[in-house]
Amino acid sequence: MKKRIFSLLLALLMLVGIIPASFAAETEPAQVTPTVVFDYNCDSLTDKLITTLEFSKYPGHFFADSKTAGVEPGTILVGSDGSTQNYCYLDFNFDLPNPAISLELDMRIDSLMSPTASPALRGFTLELNIPGNRIVYIALNSLGEPDSDGKNADIYTFKAARASSSIIKSRIAIPTDGKFHKWEIQFNGESEIRVLIDGELQVAFENVTVNSEKTSASLRIQNLMNNLAYGTNNIVIDNIKLTSGITMYSVEASAAPDSSADRFTLNTKLENLAPVSFTITSKDDPSKVYTHTYMPTALVSSVTVTDIPFTGLCTVDVNAGPGVEDSFECYLYANLKTVSPNRTITSDGSLTAYKFERLHNADFANQSAWTVEYFRNGDNAFGSVVSCGAVSNYETFTVPVTLNGKFAVYVGYLEGTKNFTVNSREVFVTSNTVAKTNTVSERFAIAGDFNDEKIVISNTAGAPCRLVYVKFVSI
Repeated sequence: MKKRIFSLLLALLMLVGIIPASFAAETEPAQVTPTVVFDYNCDSLTDKLITTLEFSKYPGHFFADSKTAGVEPGTILVGSDGSTQNYCYLDFNFDLPNPAISLELDMRIDSLMSPTASPALRGFTLELNIPGNRIVYIALNSLGEPDSDGKNADIYTFKAARASSSIIKSRIAIPTDGKFHKWEIQFNGESEIRVLIDGELQVAFENVTVNSEKTSASLRIQNLMNNLAYGTNNIVIDNIKLTSGITMYSVEASAAPDSSADRFTLNTKLENLAPVSFTITSKDDPSKVYTHTYMPTALVSSVTVTDIPFTGLCTVDVNAGPGVEDSFECYLYANLKTVSPNRTITSDGSLTAYKFERLHNADFANQSAWTVEYFRNGDNAFGSVVSCGAVSNYETFTVPVTLNGKFAVYVGYLEGTKNFTVNSREVFVTSNTVAKTNTVSERFAIAGDFNDEKIVISNTAGAPCRLVYVKFVSI
């Protein structure tokens, strides 16, 4: 309704000449509709889309279609037989309405060479030239046994120039089940490249700024060899589709500060509404997995789940569509409780955490250099902080919570904090790089078997600190 009223008011103001008609276009930019540039079914290498099919003068590496013996109907084979070391390539030229593109290929990768030199220039490569904009370059090679993360091949691109000094390398997991899989290379039209297999993000290259000098858009698929002693490339492609004018969405995710296994809250910030699924995996035992899916009703939202059946350090993987992913680590306590001043807590060894946030109620010495402030962080959460500047003397305060039994003690702090001491043990803060103003970080301080004892915190002479909470974990 508000949008409709605004549109009517805008039309009225343009009618009477108060604002120019061009203002409407500036206020409400036109929505870009994705356009399929081509959809090549790989039936024939003489298709009108193909502008160049270049072979070197040496045999041994080739493109072949279904007219060639041994090539499956409706596919093309990018192959090598190991008899030479050179290259061949397949070129497509076309008009490109919008530089934000998606290149989809149904591919089966049977083998990739493992080069010994110029790795980003050797292997199976895809090169998309966008006139006056960017080169989207992807090279694949070194398909081997999976590493501990299940990744079995190298992938490369260039960051700022087509030079060895500008190579970016990553590792991905290529399916080796002998079946075709959907590959997608996305480019946002500016500087980000994503590679997905079957809708799962494999790698995201950011700040890629290699400029294209070509005057027309083109795609080159290349079988690029170097040393035959290190294997061959054999890739079967069933379909190639290029779409222009796509939108690459993103998601930001985090756990609420009071999350635990008993009650876990996921906060998400989306760029478009879509179903969100998240998986919590124990890092101690990856077989322990918890999964949940929900449909948010707003771009910024949260969802709470209960009774996660494990505790400890976990990885949280969040997915809001193909390539729209985020991941972070968090520690799941059995429970997380807020503790009030002048309380006594006794450890039962259950990994329950007790969080004392009211540090302004701590016992400060007379004329203490500690002061109380209030803050609101980037997530709009409000809290209090006790701070001490870079004074030359030690200033202490006592946390008004009595401990009995075995506890691990953690301290939450804001950026700008250097060092501080907890029960005379110095806690070093080595980095204060944070993404948002007033972001709370946490540091382990001490662990011990306490007997009606309290925690005493002091600054370190000459080192400022800003403390937000103290957390006691029953161990």
